[in-house]
Amino acid sequence: MNKITLLFFFFSFLNLSASKIYTSDIANFWIAFDSVATVSKSEQKIKFLNELYIDKASACLKEYIESKNLTAEDWLKSIEQYPKFWKSVRNKTLKVLNHKKELENIFILYKNSYPNFIEPDVYFSIGILKTGGTISGNKIFIGTEMTLADSTVDASELIPFFKNYFKQSKNVVQMVAHEITHTQQKLIPDTSRTLLNSCLIEGSCDFLAEILLDKPCTMLHVKYGTEHKLDLLRRFKQEYTNKDISNWLYNYKNTKDEPADLGYFIGYLLSKEYFENSTNKKIAIKELIELNWLDDKKLVEILQLTLKKYNL
Repeated sequence: MNKITLLFFFFSFLNLSASKIYTSDIANFWIAFDSVATVSKSEQKIKFLNELYIDKASACLKEYIESKNLTAEDWLKSIEQYPKFWKSVRNKTLKVLNHKKELENIFILYKNSYPNFIEPDVYFSIGILKTGGTISGNKIFIGTEMTLADSTVDASELIPFFKNYFKQSKNVVQMVAHEITHTQQKLIPDTSRTLLNSCLIEGSCDFLAEILLDKPCTMLHVKYGTEHKLDLLRRFKQEYTNKDISNWLYNYKNTKDEPADLGYFIGYLLSKEYFENSTNKKIAIKELIELNWLDDKKLVEILQLTLKKYNL
């Protein structure tokens, strides 16, 4: 895709949702990517990545770069280590436009479901295979190289996690809906997190995305968790007060026999049971979004509701 086409892609998308959704990082990245391929020296490649991508970064990409201490060298390393992946994912990242109506609809659904909704800004960007989505205040960062990848992408150079991740039945709309809920939550410092509140923080976002979109969450951790829920709940019951969350969350580099992030499923299941036991569903949505993550008594009550259902 040439520069003119990329620029058209960028400007045609700016009109989406009153300029609340931004895609300039995608266009800038591939312009930088093509420029890198024209030179042989590393310093020249780094110069292109800095000038054409990092220096032109969107507000959210700048914050993401700072929070992760990323440099042009990090992108160059990824580009050179995984050439098959980057070549195969390119056109996928440019297909955000295909989801325009669905993305616009998320904001409408959220406004209708949650009276205190504050509309976030969504930035579709290109990372280095570190995250599919994250937030910074009221900004959502979507790593399209991960989120738009699917089973047709060449993941042969990557670690096994990505090969499985790209095969999952997922979509960018589900990811954005998940991250929107994070922007509405009253988040707490990592030092105040326990396994229980951490799983609910993440899993409630999966569940609320499912409710808002009226589509089942198809991520692998939910599919596997549903099939093994009793065993997982027994294990979780023994560990939920722990500060160490590494057995349950953000553990994609270490899991072998099970999918990563099964804590997301636990939080999803607890949220689902809470919702289904509520007589007023709209109030239940508000309560799940506005949970006080430091209210151990309330969170344990939510856990016990699920454990009681399954006689645990």
